[in-house]
Amino acid sequence: MSKTTLSLKLLTKLASGRLYKKSELADYLEVTERKLIELRYDLIDAGFYIETISGVYGGYRLDKSRSLMLSNLNINNEEFNSLKFIEKTLGNDQSVHHKNFHSVVEKLEANLKNNEVLEYQIIKELSSNRLIEIENDNFEILLNALKCCSKVKFSYKKLDATIKEYTWDPYELFFYKGFWYLITYNEKYNKAYQYKLVRMKHIEILDERYKKSPQFKLSDFTGVTSIFKGEMYHLVLKITPPSSVFISELQVALNQEIIEESDGSIIFKGSMEGKVEILAWLLSLGENVTIIEPIEIKTDYQEKLRKMMSKIMD
Repeated sequence: MSKTTLSLKLLTKLASGRLYKKSELADYLEVTERKLIELRYDLIDAGFYIETISGVYGGYRLDKSRSLMLSNLNINNEEFNSLKFIEKTLGNDQSVHHKNFHSVVEKLEANLKNNEVLEYQIIKELSSNRLIEIENDNFEILLNALKCCSKVKFSYKKLDATIKEYTWDPYELFFYKGFWYLITYNEKYNKAYQYKLVRMKHIEILDERYKKSPQFKLSDFTGVTSIFKGEMYHLVLKITPPSSVFISELQVALNQEIIEESDGSIIFKGSMEGKVEILAWLLSLGENVTIIEPIEIKTDYQEKLRKMMSKIMD
């Protein structure tokens, strides 16, 4: 991610006026705290006053009264064209963030001198989220709850299609594979729970407030290769064409290694977590995959195939 994009994301986060811990901002931007400090100094040089609050509960806060307007950012044509490219990749996404990003780009374009905009052509796939309006509405409600640290009550459609009611302390909103999720946290048991926004209904912001725990860290409860924090599996697979061709173009695992065979197949090695997502990925490869290791994943994969065959034969 370019420095310009990181800076804009940081500004957008700080624009709420809230005080954020450095570790929280670093996790949000997926950078080191050292890189975060560099971004802060770059923004200060550009005219944005980001004050530092010391102490256990300290962090960064944007002082709007001492900062320049966004339109005065010193962005050159090359950086602006990168923003236009990102905007194009978003396509016709109807999320509130895409609309806001488009507004930012328009404002910058209006103030950019010697504007030389490049036209990028991008073929955009259909949005995977057909419930974007529900998601947008739920996002705004939950954002308001987060801002004032209010408990929320809601109904949730579980994967078995049953509906259950929950009352939780909302801690973070995060984006994963085209959808927004809420993570709640129980400090007493040090447990977090994830909820997909499109499955939430009848969200109610309660009068009861909560104090956010300083020990909470999103990365402690989400995986690296999966949304789920779980056991890491080292996979060894043989993948044949055509799947071997496009899999060799992707980075989907930690410590990934691709060994190309003379017949066009590949030996895939890498570590992944989240058994549910691993099995779904393997099934998507169809007849082109043979599981060599581990035995546990191979056994569960075979059991899923047996159940699928049983339904087909009924």
